[in-house]
Amino acid sequence: MKILIITTGGTIGQEKDENHVSISTDTDHSMDFFESGLIPKDIDFTFENLYNCDSSNVTPDHWKKMVESLMKNHDKYDGFIITHGTNTLDYTCAALTFMLEKFNKPVVLTRSSITACSVTVVMHKQI
Repeated sequence: MKILIITTGGTIGQEKDENHVSISTDTDHSMDFFESGLIPKDIDFTFENLYNCDSSNVTPDHWKKMVESLMKNHDKYDGFIITHGTNTLDYTCAALTFMLEKFNKPVVLTRSSITACSVTVVMHKQI
């Protein structure tokens, strides 16, 4: 199974150290969990960092970029995951519902209240 993970920013992709979570970072860390070895090996994940912004700054231009990426990659993948921030996730879901009306593959939008790198650290400690 081939899955494309499209990263767009938000808490899930932010960086965390001992004292704080980085709001603005040049690197999206949402892929850290998927590359951690905690996911079954028979799933082939590919990552596309579409943009990295706080979701309160997402505009229709960002939705257009998401749809363009999905359409461009439609035949290459079995499904798609889009990482997103919490603030405007509802608006993005509503917009994509209409923009992808005839898109016949699964698209999952996800967000997190903690960073993906935090989840990876916690899961490795539990194993």
